[in-house]
Amino acid sequence: MEQALSVFEKIGIRTVFKKGDSVFSQGDVSDRLYYIEKGRVEIFSVQEKGEKILAVLRSGELLGEMSLFDSADRSASARAAEEIVLLELRREDFNRFMYQNPGAAFEFTKHVVNTLSHRLRISNNYLISIYLFSLGILHVKEEDVLTGLLFDKISSSLSGVSRSFLYLWNRFNEEFELKKASGDRIPDAGITFGSFDPEIIREKLDAAGGLLSSVGEEKILGFVYIEKKEEFKEEEKILVETFLHLAAPVFHNLRWQEEENNLKRLKTYRQ
Repeated sequence: MEQALSVFEKIGIRTVFKKGDSVFSQGDVSDRLYYIEKGRVEIFSVQEKGEKILAVLRSGELLGEMSLFDSADRSASARAAEEIVLLELRREDFNRFMYQNPGAAFEFTKHVVNTLSHRLRISNNYLISIYLFSLGILHVKEEDVLTGLLFDKISSSLSGVSRSFLYLWNRFNEEFELKKASGDRIPDAGITFGSFDPEIIREKLDAAGGLLSSVGEEKILGFVYIEKKEEFKEEEKILVETFLHLAAPVFHNLRWQEEENNLKRLKTYRQ
């Protein structure tokens, strides 16, 4: 990394951004790469329902590394999550430097490729996990089986989990009940919730930090709470939300099928 940083310091431009400042926007021409010298940068995309945070990069990381190899438009936007200091390297300046200093340019390019490879490997692992989970829940017939698959997949996909809980809505008692738990400080099974109120949930579970995410959006069927020894990365949050998003319609379908079967049995009994 020292050799790569020396290139930024030789031909890069140091720029300070205040919190909320845009570094680049989705659709901008990709013609420069950045080294984050200080602070955190949010990578996000704009969707129909609003902004979606895709990742948070920190000091010591590269930003916009693909711009070194092609000039495709930016696929996402970046902004300062706090006051940041970036070293900006324009492609035309690097190309000039490459002809004059081929050895240093080679080492720099190798570092960029290693960064791309590492991020691609993480993305591939997440995609494989999502694909296998999708296959696993495709033919599930029982809610308890789905609950176990969901909880196990989330737990195995994250490292350093200290405790995790899965609550599901009991439509007969009309409350969220604990279904799965692991780790220390597991809540008493008698702790239930009449609605998905994050503030009340965190207070009753003694859960000030950690990730709290719902199963379903318009009609919430449950929620998970997860604590890690280290801070959650944005891509980890997205992975958990993806698992929950995939599981929600299967939960809905299983409960609908159960109600249909109950109606059929009732109809047969009355006859």
